[in-house]
Amino acid sequence: MTSLYDLGQIILCTADSSAIVSQFIKTLTTSYCIDIDTFKTVLLLLNNSDYDLLVRERCRNGICGYPLCNVNIPAPNRLIPFTWYCNDYHFDCSQFVLTQLRKFPIYDVSLLQKDLTDGELANTASITLFEEYLRDKVWDNDMDSVTTSMNMFRMR
Repeated sequence: MTSLYDLGQIILCTADSSAIVSQFIKTLTTSYCIDIDTFKTVLLLLNNSDYDLLVRERCRNGICGYPLCNVNIPAPNRLIPFTWYCNDYHFDCSQFVLTQLRKFPIYDVSLLQKDLTDGELANTASITLFEEYLRDKVWDNDMDSVTTSMNMFRMR
């Protein structure tokens, strides 16, 4: 189980962004992110190939490829990506994240280090998780249906 505090210690103790990313991947191949904020902080530094490496390493260790999950998966097929996850939902979540990551690596981590030193959480609003997207959609749909029902009730 990896927390935001654990990641902060890695970031503050390492000056090189590639070393930070390597340490994140090493940590998360045998562990998982304890919450959404921790996961989003990790995603700020990862690019597409880093995330793919993380998913593959978790799969090799027999853990669901989605970093917010800690379910063991029996004998995943390395040639079929959807077998790297414990269920189809986590496959979809992972693909949704992958579409939002940068194509190229980040080289300057000084801003992230400054935010952590100042006690502020890094700006994680730039990444939307599939869980958040669905939650917002369900909320919008529920509110729309309530509004429609109320309008129909008032018309009677």
